Amino acid sequence: MLHDGFKNIIPVLDNKEEFNVCDNEIELDTPCNLGIRITAEEQPDSQFYTSRLGVRMEDVIDFYNNKVSANPNFRVKLLHFFINSGISDTPYYWNELEKYVTLYCKFKKINPDLDMLDIGGGMPFKDSLFFVFD
Repeated sequence: MLHDGFKNIIPVLDNKEEFNVCDNEIELDTPCNLGIRITAEEQPDSQFYTSRLGVRMEDVIDFYNNKVSANPNFRVKLLHFFINSGISDTPYYWNELEKYVTLYCKFKKINPDLDMLDIGGGMPFKDSLFFVFD
């Protein structure tokens, strides 16, 4: 999309290897904003277990420091997380949100370009393969 002239896009990396693909595609001196998907720590027995997607929370800052920050073409603007199995109760929601906001605050201190926390999903959420939306 950058090659086609779009400017206001934010590709979200689902894993660290995708950065290499983006880096190979971006022309020199072409600025590109990035997002990083954080691995959700869902319950492994969930029908929608997706923890294989994203960068582990513990690795986000190291990944940024070791790979992204040295590349002048990229700025990390967004952290994204998504829990497809949904929020099962209020304490679970606040616990998950606190973890991601804490990471956001730590990351923001070393990366002033960061200005968005995307909480994916929405209501209602699928909690089984037989869920029917009203």
